Amino acid sequence: MNLLHISDLHFNSGSYSVEPHKIEEGLINLINHNKQSDKEFYLLVSGDITTVGKSDGFNEAKTFFENIIKKTNIKKENFLVCPGNHDISTESFKEFDKFSYGIRQDDKFTFEKNNSNLFIDNEKCFLSINTSYHLDHKFGKIDIEQLSQLLKKHEKVIGSAKIKIIFFHHHLLNILDNDNSAIKNAYQFFHMINKYKFNFIFHGHQHARQLFDINNIKINTISALLDNRASSNLVACYEFKENNIIKKEEYVYLKDEINENGTSGSYKKI
Repeated sequence: MNLLHISDLHFNSGSYSVEPHKIEEGLINLINHNKQSDKEFYLLVSGDITTVGKSDGFNEAKTFFENIIKKTNIKKENFLVCPGNHDISTESFKEFDKFSYGIRQDDKFTFEKNNSNLFIDNEKCFLSINTSYHLDHKFGKIDIEQLSQLLKKHEKVIGSAKIKIIFFHHHLLNILDNDNSAIKNAYQFFHMINKYKFNFIFHGHQHARQLFDINNIKINTISALLDNRASSNLVACYEFKENNIIKKEEYVYLKDEINENGTSGSYKKI
């Protein structure tokens, strides 16, 4: 399978240094370039779809992703998504759920009732966790009890999966000296999931690149911010091969780079 990871788009921020439709065009070209006809392609978005959780931001994001899905022929059920702390809407995730359902046409990744969701697709297991379920914007947390029940319920099917991916929004390790927004109960989380032998974790939140391994799980962080709080707009493409070997390529959006259509704005491999 192939997967593109993008995060922290913050739609409707009002301070875009690059217009969303330019990013959209660049992503369409990038995905079509990396898609392989004989492999499933997944688009994974690890939270902070919006800036303040309002419907305007989610509507803008819905149009953005629907256009990408349509113009790249990605299956709508291969759109993988979780909320971030900026996706909390008046103490709930109803607006996020409308956004997710509107694209996928199912409730696999809705979080008003469930703080974690499991999606099994042909020996591939995707575990999506809402690390903002506690409704505090300042830090991440995982509902360990509910997650434990979910994993125990599906233990056999998880065990038979060849690729096992967890994704959520908040980071696991603090990056900056004054940053206290990482997942508070990360130790309990790793202690619990250790026996399920997940292969990869994808997340966003901190607008920085972070790569490391814990208990043989590869942790992948990427940020693809649209607004001017980021110096670069990063995405990562992954090709999953046999024995969980992956080929990874990172791309940065350069608004002055000439793309294949002869206009400015495209993703360049770094």
